[in-house]
Amino acid sequence: MYLDLVFFDSVQELQPLAKKLGQDFIIAKTFRNDFELKQLKEKISSTAFKTCHVLHSPNMQELLKFRQKADFIAVYGKNLGRNKFAVSNERVDFLLMPCSSARKPEFDAALARLAAENKVCIGLLFEEFANAGSEGLQALLRNYLLVARLCRKFKIQIAVFSGAKNAFGTRQEKDFASFLCLLGYSREQALKQVRGLERFLEKKGKLEGFEILEGEKE
Repeated sequence: MYLDLVFFDSVQELQPLAKKLGQDFIIAKTFRNDFELKQLKEKISSTAFKTCHVLHSPNMQELLKFRQKADFIAVYGKNLGRNKFAVSNERVDFLLMPCSSARKPEFDAALARLAAENKVCIGLLFEEFANAGSEGLQALLRNYLLVARLCRKFKIQIAVFSGAKNAFGTRQEKDFASFLCLLGYSREQALKQVRGLERFLEKKGKLEGFEILEGEKE
């Protein structure tokens, strides 16, 4: 079962979507304090949904504060400093959107090597590509073709998430695989990445009690 990362927390909308799409959700947010995270955990306690704290700066104190409290830690990239911070730390689970539409990509072979060593998953947000506009989309695709090539070379787990801010922005597993094909993955490689995400997170000790389908186990 695929885990999609979203930026809204309406359980009433997410529960039927999980059933319809055959996937569960990681609810991502930059939590202001422990209480806010605790409230969300109580809200989703009857579901298989997970929580993810998103950092927007290379703040080790913030990372350590939420590391044992949120299910996952993500760093929002698009900046060389944030990217380096994320891939240098095995406590980080996801580096989201490492590149912007800048002419010079903010992700290179040195950072890719660190991501592989520290087992940091590169996360792409479908929503950002969908809302980029024609010129911005071309620039993003150019940069992410490079990111995808580096991920293949260094055997880095890459994941496409909807990054949805509402129910209308959610996507199916097949959409994520198709997007990876657009970035140069073969159909077989794309499906392997999509279906390998849970296994990757399980190896990091992050999916205790989460259902992994028999056909997706090694």
